[in-house]
Amino acid sequence: IKRVPYIRNVFEPSLQYQFGREDVVTLNYRNNIYNTQSRTSEDSMENYINPKITYWFDIRNGVSLEYGLTLGNFQRSPDLIGHMATGRYTYRFNPKTSIFGEYTQLWRNFDPPSIDYVVYRPSIGIEHTFSPTLSGRLQVGYYRADPEKGSAVDGPFYDILVTQRAQKTTYTLSFQGGYTEDFFTSENRGFTQSHRGIGRVTYQLLEKMNVGLFTSYEWQKFIESAIGGRKQTNNIWEIGGNASYELFKWLKLSLEVNYTKNFSNINSTDYSDYRGIFKVTATY
Repeated sequence: IKRVPYIRNVFEPSLQYQFGREDVVTLNYRNNIYNTQSRTSEDSMENYINPKITYWFDIRNGVSLEYGLTLGNFQRSPDLIGHMATGRYTYRFNPKTSIFGEYTQLWRNFDPPSIDYVVYRPSIGIEHTFSPTLSGRLQVGYYRADPEKGSAVDGPFYDILVTQRAQKTTYTLSFQGGYTEDFFTSENRGFTQSHRGIGRVTYQLLEKMNVGLFTSYEWQKFIESAIGGRKQTNNIWEIGGNASYELFKWLKLSLEVNYTKNFSNINSTDYSDYRGIFKVTATY
């Protein structure tokens, strides 16, 4: 197996203004540069702008609106201009239980000869606190990806999260399914049908230090007839650990190591990946 060096540089500042008890305006920006020495992959750059507002009319009724603009430049593939719009209405029965309805729409516009597509995703959900230590969220819906040419792809969408907290330990179990979009990576496969499960344990080792373990499994399917992918399925297993230390209130250091193994129906696309990531996070 030939290992190819690459460099990824991510600059991701954000601004947040709170103008009420739960009313918040946020502006996020991300510049994501990927440079590789591989002859089969390509360099890419993402610029992403993401404003969001959450406003509560009263203690029971709240709305959130979000927009995302993606500008993607690729070394060989057609460039991308993407838009994302999301609206959510939340009704809170009491401090423990709330329900919400959400609608998301994506527009993905490429330079020729790539095929533009639009994704429609309505969903409903519920959040509930079962006890002071146990909480959960369930969101289910439906997505439809409509390409400019070719057949549409549709199916169920879901996002499930369960969190159990002990005195120093937090257990998290989550499941997501429907689709993902793979841009700005070594493969750049675009729209992908996907189902994923993640388990995570975090332990507070010291007052300012946390350590954790996690594992995940993801099934991916790339669609050839719709939205330009390939007839390929992946089974991706991952296991890893992490540690973080709060050096100051405004500065956090973290280290993550993980191992990923992909079993594909196309033998040439199988791979193993060992990775270590060191992060410095400053908050003002």
